[in-house]
Amino acid sequence: MKYVILSFLFLFLGISSTSAQIIKLKANEVAVKTKDNNSGRWSNWSDPQTIDVLILVDGNQNRVKIFSKVEQAYDIIKTYNTVTEYNGKTTHKYECIDKAGTRCNLSIVKHPNGISTLEIEFSDANILYNIYKMD
Repeated sequence: MKYVILSFLFLFLGISSTSAQIIKLKANEVAVKTKDNNSGRWSNWSDPQTIDVLILVDGNQNRVKIFSKVEQAYDIIKTYNTVTEYNGKTTHKYECIDKAGTRCNLSIVKHPNGISTLEIEFSDANILYNIYKMD
């Protein structure tokens, strides 16, 4: 599975070295939305907050680590097919387990305007990062 993950990132984010096993990304904005337990409705996305956060995609360990104030680690347990929509939006989705053992979906999306995002979807909260590859 590590080769599928790395191949995808090389093509998707324009990373050129095929010998790299760890991909370094940066997040410059984050937004969140939450699900109300009583009504079951999702909130709107919060206003984006400016951040400077390192994200490592480790193909050797099938893991994504996000070095935010609270460090996050997601072990990839399933890779879904890449989906490209008619407008050019491309999404690659993974099923993951976080440090607490909670299942979630992690998606890396390249939008037609050139912006890339990483979204983590839990049953009660979603986190959206604007990302870019590091040089």
